[in-house]
Amino acid sequence: MKLYELHMLLASNLKEEEVSNTSDQISGLLTSQGFNITSNQTRLNERLAYPIKHLWQAHTINMEIASEADNVFPNDIEARLRRDDNILRYFVLSKTERDLEKMKPMPIMDQLRRHERRVIPTMPGKEEMTSAPEQKKELEQADIEKIDEKIEELIK
Repeated sequence: MKLYELHMLLASNLKEEEVSNTSDQISGLLTSQGFNITSNQTRLNERLAYPIKHLWQAHTINMEIASEADNVFPNDIEARLRRDDNILRYFVLSKTERDLEKMKPMPIMDQLRRHERRVIPTMPGKEEMTSAPEQKKELEQADIEKIDEKIEELIK
C-alpha cells in the first residue's frame, strides 16, 4: 500500500465554487488513475507566514491519498498542478506504512522544559556527572593593593 499527502495553496481571489471545482478535478484525476482519496480538507482564506506571489492569504487544500498497489504519484497530474495559474504552491509527500509505524508522537513542551537531575554515564573509574545547573559563585571583592603589588612584582 502506498500513501501520499497532497497540499496545495490556491490564490485567495478565487471564489469558493472555483476552489471546490479545482479540488474535485484533482480528486477525479487521482481516482481515475486508481488512487483513493481518504481525506480532503479545504480551508478558505488562510493567512500565510510570508507572501507568495504578492499574496498574504490563500485557500488551502489538503488531501490524503492511498493506493492498494504500489502506484507512483502520476507525473501528468503533477504537471497539471504545475501549469495551473491558480495554484500558488503544491507539495506531494510520499509515506509508507513502515514509516508511519516508526513515527513517534511529538513530546509535550512541558517535558522539554522540565529541569530534572539526570545522570550522565561516564567512563569507569571517573565520578558521575549530573546535568543539573551549577549555582553561580558570588564574585569576591578585589583588593586593589594586592593587585598593585602583583603588577609591581611582574614588572621587576
